[in-house]
Amino acid sequence: MLVLVAEESPQDRQTLKDLLMAQGYNVVEAATGMQAVARYLQFEPRLVLVDYDLPDVSGLEVGRALLRFDRKANLILYGELNSRVLLRAYQIGFRDCLVKPLDRSRLLRTVRELLPCSPAPGKTVAHGSYVSAAPKL
Repeated sequence: MLVLVAEESPQDRQTLKDLLMAQGYNVVEAATGMQAVARYLQFEPRLVLVDYDLPDVSGLEVGRALLRFDRKANLILYGELNSRVLLRAYQIGFRDCLVKPLDRSRLLRTVRELLPCSPAPGKTVAHGSYVSAAPKL
């Protein structure tokens, strides 16, 4: 199953990618909100992890845009979130919100809950499962 990770920090993106791939998920990455929307439309991932603090738009704006295209999108917002942002995220339609620093076990539990047919823990992924192609616009 494909998961999109929208995160500005290359180190944090890599950490999330490694964590998810170790659980058998395929990962596509985006460093900006605009990239996240383009890659969502290109690859149609089953789940999107969106950092609240992206360089071009907020994670809330990414969520709004994705839900305009797909009302059933599985979205998780994470970051340094206050109660106002949390409330707004749930009103927009995010399925869950996680506060940084991320608790890895909670993140994986949330991913498994939103992707009930997820691969077995520890399953390896085929070479080339990481998608890095630029979106076709």
